[in-house]
Amino acid sequence: MKFSEKKKQKKKILWRLTQSFIILKQTFELKLFNKVCKREMPDKWRLARALPLYQNGNKLEVINYRPISNEQSMSKVFEKLVFKNKN
Repeated sequence: MKFSEKKKQKKKILWRLTQSFIILKQTFELKLFNKVCKREMPDKWRLARALPLYQNGNKLEVINYRPISNEQSMSKVFEKLVFKNKN
């Protein structure tokens, strides 16, 4: 087998693997989107980490901080998609 034929075979295999991965990914995303539409979000997506953010004044006083939450990005994306589709 020539070098160019091996290279072509590798490209074909890589192409098939890529296509298979894309199909699997799309299937997973579709199932996930359907769950989100039914309001069945994964538990991990519902978790957010609240962090205190300093505003101004004395740093030793709790009143000078406000909470911010660090949500999962996938959760935000799907929430926006669902909201857009319902309106």
